[in-house]
Amino acid sequence: MTMTPSACHILLLVSSLSFIAAQPLYNVCGTTGNFTANSTYQTNLHRVLSYLSDKASTSGFATTTFGQIPDLVIGLALCRGDVKTTECRACLNTATKDAQQICSFNRAAIVWYDFCFLRFSNVQFLGSTSNDPEILLGNTAYVSNPQRFDRLLNLLLNATLDTAARSDERFATGVVSKFTEENPTVYGLVQCLPSLSASQCRQCVRGLYDPLPSFLQGRQGGRVLGVTCTMRYEIYSFFEGAPKVTLTVPLENATPPPAPPPPAVPSP
Repeated sequence: MTMTPSACHILLLVSSLSFIAAQPLYNVCGTTGNFTANSTYQTNLHRVLSYLSDKASTSGFATTTFGQIPDLVIGLALCRGDVKTTECRACLNTATKDAQQICSFNRAAIVWYDFCFLRFSNVQFLGSTSNDPEILLGNTAYVSNPQRFDRLLNLLLNATLDTAARSDERFATGVVSKFTEENPTVYGLVQCLPSLSASQCRQCVRGLYDPLPSFLQGRQGGRVLGVTCTMRYEIYSFFEGAPKVTLTVPLENATPPPAPPPPAVPSP
């Protein structure tokens, strides 16, 4: 599906990556045509959005199609794997309204929130493994030791991705303690569409951080929004519940343990 803007990567700077759950993080409106009020396409769209909001709020993920070409509507909804059913439902209810207002009378739209993600189009996208467009959001603050930070961030995201890929939900959260003296704890989250295979999920998410995009290198927090997978990391806790992955690494300036004493030499 052709979307605007045309660039595959959209870069956004924010002073803090803590957003209100009901506030859109980003949206993309399609370029595959428009529809008119009270048209068959609008009726089909309302049915699709109603189904997605109801089904995904209880299962966390839903897809559907309704109608026939040229009034065919394809839809997908996904909630973040750690949010409660009530939070998921509230987010999707907001998303179904916002998408129709932000992309008014547009036949295709994508809208991302902290707790959910919604997409609809008149062009088939279900089954695709493409993650475009990808939206990069980065904190304006930097760490003092970006080389070590980025290296250990890779370690955290690798472990979190491994857990997510092995789960049915294709979702996992992680935390690494004693990260650096400046930022002793870092939190991570990865999520794929549950319809992806384990290998497809690994390939999609790993492409978001290995290597870490230059735009995010050294930043205290960042995330990549996509249509099949996402990732996020912060120096503060941003997800609900206990992390599924817990790592501990030595501090960068930790004093090594004293060397053992040399073996005693027997007297002649």
